[in-house]
Amino acid sequence: MAETYGEQLKRRRCAAELTQQDLATLAGISRTTVRNLESGKHAPRPAIAEAIWAALDQSERDEQAAHVAGTAERIARRLDTLANNYPEDLFPDDDSTPEAIRVMRRIYRHAARIARGEA
Repeated sequence: MAETYGEQLKRRRCAAELTQQDLATLAGISRTTVRNLESGKHAPRPAIAEAIWAALDQSERDEQAAHVAGTAERIARRLDTLANNYPEDLFPDDDSTPEAIRVMRRIYRHAARIARGEA
């Protein structure tokens, strides 16, 4: 059996981890409207349906962006840790330290800056 409009709306809202009030605020409508649409009491007017789906789409994009930012920060921290495995007090940035170690330290630090969007 196919999902009703209200079931679809509730499933998407819950998947986005939004309360009815959250969705209402994002869509610029009342919580009562969201509740009535989810319960099947009313069919949405086109403008309301468009506002709701746009709000849900934006919420999903925001969630994905937050996930990407969190992943980038975890990668950057790991790269910083790798760079710190070659500390300058043990491996100075001069001819006494093998070039490979100096290069790895610089690569890790630069990659961490890239992951953070600083470079």
